[in-house]
Amino acid sequence: MRELRVLRTLPTALLRKLLTTLTIVYVCGAVCVCGAPPAQAENEDVQEWQAKVSAGKYAGLEKEIEAARVSALEKNDYVRVSAIEELQNEIKRRKGAAGGAKVDNATTLNEAVRMQMIMLQSLVEKFAKQHHGKYPIVLNEEFKGYFPMITINKSNSTAPFFNPFTKKQEWFAIKPINNVDEVTEEEVLQKGQIVYCPVNHGTTYAIIAGAADGKLMRNKDGQNLIMTRK
Repeated sequence: MRELRVLRTLPTALLRKLLTTLTIVYVCGAVCVCGAPPAQAENEDVQEWQAKVSAGKYAGLEKEIEAARVSALEKNDYVRVSAIEELQNEIKRRKGAAGGAKVDNATTLNEAVRMQMIMLQSLVEKFAKQHHGKYPIVLNEEFKGYFPMITINKSNSTAPFFNPFTKKQEWFAIKPINNVDEVTEEEVLQKGQIVYCPVNHGTTYAIIAGAADGKLMRNKDGQNLIMTRK
């Protein structure tokens, strides 16, 4: 019981704080201190806001929602950011419709997908730095461990990407290729689908996605948006 005695020697205030943030498991005579599992409660606010917006009761919510978006962005929680931004876009659409304005839904939804492509690229690069420059070639448990696991809209999924077109959480698809130029052959993609293409067994990669028109996502110049090694 040495581990328990160590805990008892800590100041009361520090011990109380420690116990609220860690999970202590007693197994076979040993005490294991583990990090608490990711909290799901923080996304209940998104669900509540979505219900209110759906009911047309969004007056006074915008500042609160924007504060939550900024906070999620600072934590690199891009799934939550995407869900919140989709909510903000829905408020804009409702306001625009109420005022008789025409809202470009395709542009706002495409932007939400592009943001998640950036998240994927940042984590692919992080993986390579920790694996001697080798990029991931399969979506195994090790690679999945780089992504935040979150539940939005009371979903049973914890996939880290939120497709604003299907309103579902999902993983990106993986398509190994031999050359980056091969991705231009993808003429049709599911709306909002992100595809990670490891090139030549992980020496580099390409990231593409389906836009609102079902074709490759494009940049501001109208060219196919292909994210590759930095």
